[in-house]
Amino acid sequence: MAVFFRGELEAATGGFAKENCAGSGGFGSVYKADQLDGLGNGAPMAIKKLDSGSMQGHGEFLQELQVLGGCRHEHLLPVIGFASDSASASSGQKDQSDSSVCLVMPLMQGGNLEDRLFCNEGSDSRLSLLCHRKQLEPLKWQDRLRIITGLIRALLYLHTPDTSRCKPVILHRDIKPANILLDKRLNARLSDVGLAQLLSSRRKHVSNSFVCGTHGYLDPHYLQTGHFDVQCDAYAVGVTMLMTLTSTPVYYDGETIVDRCMDAEVPDIVDAKACWPMEVAEKFHEISLGLLKFPRRERISLSDALGSASPSFRRAAAQLSAGCSKASSTSSLSPSSSPKAGRTIPTALKSASCVCAGLVRSLFRRLCRACLTDARCLRCASSAVTVCCARAASSTSSPGLGRCAPAARRWWTKT
Repeated sequence: MAVFFRGELEAATGGFAKENCAGSGGFGSVYKADQLDGLGNGAPMAIKKLDSGSMQGHGEFLQELQVLGGCRHEHLLPVIGFASDSASASSGQKDQSDSSVCLVMPLMQGGNLEDRLFCNEGSDSRLSLLCHRKQLEPLKWQDRLRIITGLIRALLYLHTPDTSRCKPVILHRDIKPANILLDKRLNARLSDVGLAQLLSSRRKHVSNSFVCGTHGYLDPHYLQTGHFDVQCDAYAVGVTMLMTLTSTPVYYDGETIVDRCMDAEVPDIVDAKACWPMEVAEKFHEISLGLLKFPRRERISLSDALGSASPSFRRAAAQLSAGCSKASSTSSLSPSSSPKAGRTIPTALKSASCVCAGLVRSLFRRLCRACLTDARCLRCASSAVTVCCARAASSTSSPGLGRCAPAARRWWTKT
């Protein structure tokens, strides 16, 4: 982890100029730095300037830094540097009035999930600063599902102790869309662990004399007892999933999103801009409510949510995980630039000399409901073949399918 002088970070952000501010919260503000010497190969960085009044003391800051530095996961935002000297110390003055600390992190140019779900003037200005684009397309259902999957995986990592590295259970305590950051490819990174607490192996919860977190995402059990455990983090995930499904704020028209969605019909609340297949949306809604149930003993766990046995949810997850690299490599295709775009995809699939072409066509028809352009149809057809081959690889009862699925892949690759 790199150590900086405060003056270096001030210079990189134009003196923490307002025009370089990408966001702010209870712990301070985040500023964009186009470049920091000797770090990140010239990639833009985010400087989080923590207000001195937001931290209980230097010891707590060092503990947080130790936790962040010790955790390594693809869906956790890493801290790659910090500065803890005062501004006056950097300038050689004797006045120690400004003792705030700064954290250096990779800049997530896709913004955060909250800004991508609820477009307004403030979110547009922040996204414009991050990615130099005035307006971004609404997130499609595939992206939303992948983001939530990344969030759950990050939390499962935090909640799982690692005795080989002496890592205890870590409770995040502030799960919400604003703390889920996205890179340019919409990969999720969980951030803002300022409220995180370590849970010893001898305890099942931490107790607080005052409530911490964001209202609307807090488990009623925690509000009543002051006891925070892994289920409280899971409750916040359930709330976040409902917001992701509906693109509705946590409070809307005088009621919480949980009250609004608890007994609602999915077609009435789903965000049409995401083009959710109804089968996937209904399962997504079911899993969300499963994390919010009362009594608490009836709730599902985060691992249950991630490994849902539903065929529709498993198929969507397989498409996103196994076909993600394929989709990203073909995302720049257009009908005019792709050698396969001259043929309509349904016709091409019908011409496949392969016994499992019917299965591929069936999968394609379901995936294609979310398509708006031929380029997306190309990705859907490719994903259908990918899922077909994945099924064949795991199938021991259908030798015919096992022989035909590779033929479908070869046909798609050569067409």
